[in-house]
Amino acid sequence: MKVFAQEKTRKIIQACLNIVLGILILMFPQIGSYVFTTIFGCMFVTVGGFFLLAYFCLPLIHDPRLFLESMMFILTGALIFTFPDLFLSVIDIMAAVYLVFEGVSHFSYSLGLKSLGDKKWWIDLIYSICVFGLGIFLIVFIALQLDPAYVNAYLGGGFLIFDSLFDLILIFCLHRSYKQIINPTK
Repeated sequence: MKVFAQEKTRKIIQACLNIVLGILILMFPQIGSYVFTTIFGCMFVTVGGFFLLAYFCLPLIHDPRLFLESMMFILTGALIFTFPDLFLSVIDIMAAVYLVFEGVSHFSYSLGLKSLGDKKWWIDLIYSICVFGLGIFLIVFIALQLDPAYVNAYLGGGFLIFDSLFDLILIFCLHRSYKQIINPTK
């Protein structure tokens, strides 16, 4: 029982922090996009450097594939730093495809919940429609060729807020269902 209460508290705190982060990203889209590309560029260069270090320093790991992977990671990081708008455009396309797929996946999941007789299946249905709509909205933004920095910031910040709000709704609905299972007389 205590484990469930701790997990619920942790999830609520995480959702609230994600909402605050989403609001900050929406308020400062250029800074959000700059931080996003910097983090990804640093991540690729760091992983590539680690692989390169492992290739040269460890005699047991002397695989040419590891060397090529390290070079690809470092070059990808350098390209992200050099062409951040191109990187953001690719991320937009990947995010649009992912959101459409995720919306369709959650739609089928909500219909499965309905067929099982779950009373709260409509929450997943609303979520799936919103995620699918967000994916289509992003495809329209890409087709209109708007600034990728703003698209990513609005998408990322909006989706953080949206997903966290649905997490909070789901936590409270599950908490009520859990209480009904534990105390069926109430």
